[in-house]
Amino acid sequence: ATFAAAAGPAGLLPTPKAAHVGEGRLDLAPATYSFLGTPSPRTDYAVEVLAQVFGTAPRQSAGDRAGVRLRLVATRDELAAAARALKLPAAPPDRWQEAFVLDCGMSGAGVRLTGGPSGLIYGAYALSHLRRHDAHRLTLPRCAVSDWPTLLTRAYTGVPRDPTAKTFLPTLDWLARWRLNACYYEIYGDQGQDAVPEAVARLHQECARRGI
Repeated sequence: ATFAAAAGPAGLLPTPKAAHVGEGRLDLAPATYSFLGTPSPRTDYAVEVLAQVFGTAPRQSAGDRAGVRLRLVATRDELAAAARALKLPAAPPDRWQEAFVLDCGMSGAGVRLTGGPSGLIYGAYALSHLRRHDAHRLTLPRCAVSDWPTLLTRAYTGVPRDPTAKTFLPTLDWLARWRLNACYYEIYGDQGQDAVPEAVARLHQECARRGI
């Protein structure tokens, strides 16, 4: 395997902080996952993202038999240990909650994704970037990745003003895919908006489960 500090596996964006790239590709099957940690709305969302990886909603399974093994860490030290096991650098102390360590067949069979609360989401989206259909097979490059956002706050202003619009949730999914963790919702008094719409409560809920 080779070490790439400024380049990762082909197809992975953003470019990871560090990666080992192995030879060949790993079959991703079956469409199952296991989870270790305390469930939360954010971990539920990470599982939803796995549906994009598999092309179907995955079933929860026992750890060793699962296609993707998810582990939510509660401390930076736990995440750092996962990175060290793959000889990769760990996230800085102020970034571990948004960091992840991905092991695609480099230390054993299967896929292991370890991360903080938002890191699991970003890691799941990384898998969606890496997976490829080869005939009737779903494959991933053999690789190990340690990654985290460079900036603490990453914001966007293009959220639909109507939280009930059909484009609302897909916009939030787009923010999460590209690791944006803040958005602006503006109220225009000169256009008749003199109070916060009740639907903004849904905006807050949907943002929170995506790490926004």
